[in-house]
Amino acid sequence: MFQTEIETMSEDFDDESDESLRERQLFEIQYYGAVSAARQLLQPVSSVSTSTSSCAGSGSKPSIVKLPQISLPHFNAVVRVLDSEGNRHIARVLLDNGSTANFISQSLCDQLGLRLRPQ
Repeated sequence: MFQTEIETMSEDFDDESDESLRERQLFEIQYYGAVSAARQLLQPVSSVSTSTSSCAGSGSKPSIVKLPQISLPHFNAVVRVLDSEGNRHIARVLLDNGSTANFISQSLCDQLGLRLRPQ
């Protein structure tokens, strides 16, 4: 009876150890893959020679950080614009919600009959 319980506990332990071994192997694969990718990313940065300036009173070297290039989306649209007489014209526009200035081409000004105001 005791022998059976010991064997049963041993089988349960073997199942748990197999699962633990699989989890450890998976972790090691992911860990070493991440370390390898990080080293590849940092390798070109360490070979770049840059001139650095240090702040007064600062005894440490400034760290070099390479930021990714980000391209912002462009939102284009084709719209119908009414001139002063109510005639419709088609115009292509660039929509920029954060823009502080608005621009219009000379040809669209001519089509809409708009006058240029001196500033």
